[in-house]
Amino acid sequence: MTMANPVELIPPTRQRVWGVPAVLNFALGGLGAGFYAAAALAAGLAASPAVTLASWLGPALVLAGFVSVAAEADVPAHADAVWDVQAGFVTPRAAAAGGTG
Repeated sequence: MTMANPVELIPPTRQRVWGVPAVLNFALGGLGAGFYAAAALAAGLAASPAVTLASWLGPALVLAGFVSVAAEADVPAHADAVWDVQAGFVTPRAAAAGGTG
């Protein structure tokens, strides 16, 4: 058996637009949402002290992620990347938030 037209992979390139705050946005956002969902499922979707704690801690973690990426987007050199589809991952979020670019 021979392989016809092997797939050519694009070599990875290191992005240079977003830094640690963007990573914190992804990490804290996912951690906060996952923490809340895990606590609610572990409690059987009933009220419990763990769900009460998660209902405060989960959104706080998500908010911390948003604040970190907002601080990164406030850098003038990065402001254009918010609307640049090629460089910015925030574009769908910005469009969903009602921005016009």
